[in-house]
Amino acid sequence: MKKLLFTLLLFTCALIGNAQNSEKSYFADGIEYITISPTESDIHQWTEKHEKICREKIQPLKINFEIYPDLIEEHPCLVYLILTSKSLEEEEKQQWFDLYSLMNKEQIMKLYVILYKEHYKLAELNSK
Repeated sequence: MKKLLFTLLLFTCALIGNAQNSEKSYFADGIEYITISPTESDIHQWTEKHEKICREKIQPLKINFEIYPDLIEEHPCLVYLILTSKSLEEEEKQQWFDLYSLMNKEQIMKLYVILYKEHYKLAELNSK
């Protein structure tokens, strides 16, 4: 019985390892998306790496929106993800910008993760 459980545990670990190793990074619009399931740490690293390019890319996109300067300063990559989201209508994008001042750190991170996953999937589709 112990041998069977040990074998099952090894098999499960191998499957998980293979699933994690099968993830690929994808590029879209000059930005690299590394994982479909980002952690908070992944998001921090990703935003640090792409902060400059996000700032450059949001400039022409933001003209139709009222965006708090603090949001652009603190989270340029989040602004980019919102502005380029395919799942959000224009009004919804503006609502997220309006809600920013009311959001706590955890809510901001959840929004990052959701939009990051969307962009990862789009980048993956575009690469095929």
